[in-house]
Amino acid sequence: MSSRSKDIKRKRMVMLQIIIIAAVIIAAALLVAFFVFGGKHKAKKAAETYMDGIAAQNLDTVLEVTDSDNDICEAYATAFTRDDETISDFKYEISDCSKASDEDVAQAGRVFYEDEEMEFDKAYLCIADCSMESTTSVGTVTAQYEIFCYKLDGSWYALRLR
Repeated sequence: MSSRSKDIKRKRMVMLQIIIIAAVIIAAALLVAFFVFGGKHKAKKAAETYMDGIAAQNLDTVLEVTDSDNDICEAYATAFTRDDETISDFKYEISDCSKASDEDVAQAGRVFYEDEEMEFDKAYLCIADCSMESTTSVGTVTAQYEIFCYKLDGSWYALRLR
């Protein structure tokens, strides 16, 4: 074998090693990104499902992201989806979704589970900027909902905290 073919073979091996190392680095970065940012994305998705149900006045949609094993959560979800004929054209946008503070976690535990020490797997607070048309003389009404989104026993849930 000539030295030229040895050089070509060596260059191919180096290129193959570089490609393998690059693939491992990219896979590791994607894995880290999934675990770091995956919760925020899933929390926002739960908040959107909750708000879609509110906007459509559809209790079944709201209950998709409600802890059905907890009567308090179901009652709380039902309270915010009453049929209200004075509101039309409900629109919302999730403007922020960030990790919930210790105070928010304690409040959610107290309100939804009657347990201020409740531990959630993950917890986020998503802000929904809402606008709705009133069929009364009030006109356009704006509001901001704080949606507590949390992971518990492998499932994501969302309820309006404030």
